[in-house]
Amino acid sequence: SIVTQDLEAPVIVPHAAQKAETRYSFECLFRSLQYALLDNCCREYMFLVEFFMVSGASAQDLFNSVMGKTLTMFLKHMDLYIAECFDSIAIFLCIHCTFRFQDLMQKREVPALDRYWETLQEMCWPRFEYILQLNIQSVRECDPQRLGQIDVRPHYVTRRYAEYCAAIVAFNQSRSS
Repeated sequence: SIVTQDLEAPVIVPHAAQKAETRYSFECLFRSLQYALLDNCCREYMFLVEFFMVSGASAQDLFNSVMGKTLTMFLKHMDLYIAECFDSIAIFLCIHCTFRFQDLMQKREVPALDRYWETLQEMCWPRFEYILQLNIQSVRECDPQRLGQIDVRPHYVTRRYAEYCAAIVAFNQSRSS
């Protein structure tokens, strides 16, 4: 739902979530923060274009001078999270969110964050691939003799692998729809 119906859902308000003792996964927080950033950047860009009567590269330069430090802070936060993350599904969801947000900004005809989205994707893809390689390596190195008793039900490793593959396929199918 994060990359489909909840993509443009209201942002998470920290004090309200804390008061309700609600906990959120990283991908939910990522979606909320990035959507708030997207919405504010669209408004800021449109204001700058109209107020200063600029367009093209000069509008982008003006926008970067206003929002540059904020964007850098967001990228640093994401870099710190990704460096310690081993949740490939969360990273994959973040990648899909960035694609969706990039599409949304193109529909709004605001190019202000194009480079930002590309940078986020450049940060996420290598980590996702690394974690995926770790998963592949663990399956290759798995000793079937150490998995325990033979059971008629699918082994938990098989079920986890199937769920993981199904999640990746579902995300990719939701991208094309």
